[in-house]
Amino acid sequence: VRADDDRALLALEAIFEAASADHDLYRVIKLRGENAKTDDERRAIYAKEARLLDVKLEQRSDAIEVYERILDLGLDPDAIAALSRLYASEARWDDLVVLYERQLAADGLGAEAKAALHHSLGGVRESRLDDAERAFDEYVVALALVPQHPPTVAALEALMGRPAHAARAAELLESVYLARHEWRKVMGTIEARLGASQDPHERGELLRRLSRLEEEQGDDLKAALEVAARLLAEDVTDEDTWAELERLARGANAEQRLAEIYAAELEKLSSDGPESAKLSARTGELFERLGDVDRALTFFRRAYAWNPEEQEASFAAIDRLLAKAGRPNERVALYREALDHRHETEPRVATLHTIATIQESELKDDDAAIETY
Repeated sequence: VRADDDRALLALEAIFEAASADHDLYRVIKLRGENAKTDDERRAIYAKEARLLDVKLEQRSDAIEVYERILDLGLDPDAIAALSRLYASEARWDDLVVLYERQLAADGLGAEAKAALHHSLGGVRESRLDDAERAFDEYVVALALVPQHPPTVAALEALMGRPAHAARAAELLESVYLARHEWRKVMGTIEARLGASQDPHERGELLRRLSRLEEEQGDDLKAALEVAARLLAEDVTDEDTWAELERLARGANAEQRLAEIYAAELEKLSSDGPESAKLSARTGELFERLGDVDRALTFFRRAYAWNPEEQEASFAAIDRLLAKAGRPNERVALYREALDHRHETEPRVATLHTIATIQESELKDDDAAIETY
């Protein structure tokens, strides 16, 4: 049979195909492809050749070569689908990336089709080429084309579950969830970003947003209070945070919890300054209102100890609590200690008079009172 005798070759092709003589059939089809006169004819013959190599002869590398020849004639959907499958089965990931990029370069693609290709590119880069950064770049483009693209959203949600990539995935997903008004999921993205952030300013902003969302969208003042407590842990001296905690605690009727929040953060400090002394005094006030004398005393004493000469309010609170609790010995000790910080004659004499009065009227210790007088 002559190579240019197309009628004879077609007849042989039909015979070999009917007989399942695959190797002979392949030689005939290959010969026909080599002598095809038009691109359309070549495309059809190459498609038969590639399918035969792929399915019947299981020569996948050769099948890939033929499918690539089809693409050289123009982007063909069947050839693209076959190559996508074969590149994946043969772990030819770089070739699969090139295939996706080749499709993206073609004219006439709609937004959905482009988004799907960018998502697929991202998937290959992420899971096969271990290139998460470039994968994120592809997912960004996919969402820019189709803001709610489901496969891309799913891929980002999976990445958010991986600590190394949670923050960036969460940042991209936040706009998706905001558009859907899925507030709990928005909060989840903020939590994921908090888990990765080491920047104090960023953490503060994220916690403020999270607290607002709990209050305004979750309608949960107690949850908002707990988030604000985390904000206090970032900087216990921030008086704006104190004000927010106070506001939320009033709304939630959670004065006890507010006192515990302040106490927990103050107990972490190894030394005091003017801000922590002020917060200690406020914590003492809260515990006093709650009827917890011992804890109120602990924090008033701490505020007083930082600068006794300027903490008259804390001194008065300690004295008031000790008097109410019937603890005269401790009152005497308090006033005696105060003498170390009162250097003018008039306040020293007044302090000694108070000590003597307590000794005489409450302790019934006339000798001690006489000595003090």
